[in-house]
Amino acid sequence: MLGKTREKAPDLANLQLVQAQMQDFQLDQQFGLVFIALGSFYDLRTLEAQEQTLRCIRRHLHPQGRLMIDLFLPTPAYVGKPVAYPQEVDLSERVEVGTFTGKGRTYRVWEAAHHVPHEQTFTIHRVIESAGADDRLFRICGRYVHRYEMLHLLRLCGFHDIEVYGDYHYAPFDAESKRMIWVAGA
Repeated sequence: MLGKTREKAPDLANLQLVQAQMQDFQLDQQFGLVFIALGSFYDLRTLEAQEQTLRCIRRHLHPQGRLMIDLFLPTPAYVGKPVAYPQEVDLSERVEVGTFTGKGRTYRVWEAAHHVPHEQTFTIHRVIESAGADDRLFRICGRYVHRYEMLHLLRLCGFHDIEVYGDYHYAPFDAESKRMIWVAGA
C-alpha cells in the first residue's frame, strides 16, 4: 500500500509514510489529524490492542488535534451469521457482493463470513474471480465494536468532544446508518 501511495502522490512534499504497528508506533512529532479508514480499526483482534492503539494515537495528536475513525456497523450483512465458536468459513454459503473492472477484465467478488457474538470477532473469506485468471482468496479476521463500547473506549483513552455520524456528510447516526464515523478531540 505504501508503494502504491508513493506512485500516486509523488509530488506531495509534506507526505510522510510510515510503516508500523498501530498500537505501538513512536514518532517524534504530533499531528492535527489521525484518520483510521475503512474499518481497519477492526484489524486489531483484541480489546487490549484496540485500547493500546487509541492511547498511542492520543500521544501523537496535538492538543487541539482530532481523531477520525470510519467503521462499518457489525451487522450480519458485514460479519456474517453468528456461530458459537470460531470455525472455518463455509465457502458454499458465499454471496456475490460486487463486480469491478480493471486491466481489461471484469472481476466478481464473493464473500462468506461468520462471527462469534460473545467474542465480537469475525472471519470473512473474500473470493475474487475472473474468466481466464486464477481466483484469489483473502481471509479477513477482526474484532468489531458496538456504538457505546467505542464511545467508552475513546473516553477511557483520554478523548473528548466525541461525536458519531452515520456518514461522511455528518448525517446523524440512526437506525438507517451503515457506518459509524467517529470524530474525537485530543
